Amino acid sequence: RIWMNFTPEAFQLQAERFGRKIHKNQMAHAIEYGYKQWKDGI
Repeated sequence: RIWMNFTPEAFQLQAERFGRKIHKNQMAHAIEYGYKQWKDGI
């Protein structure tokens, strides 16, 4: 974990933003998929 101390703040910020973007996309897909399953099930 020591290498984290040498990570530039800009890089950390980018990584955080990127991670959040991916997480948001995954959530959207999961919700969309769940909704389709639910709609087809009824």
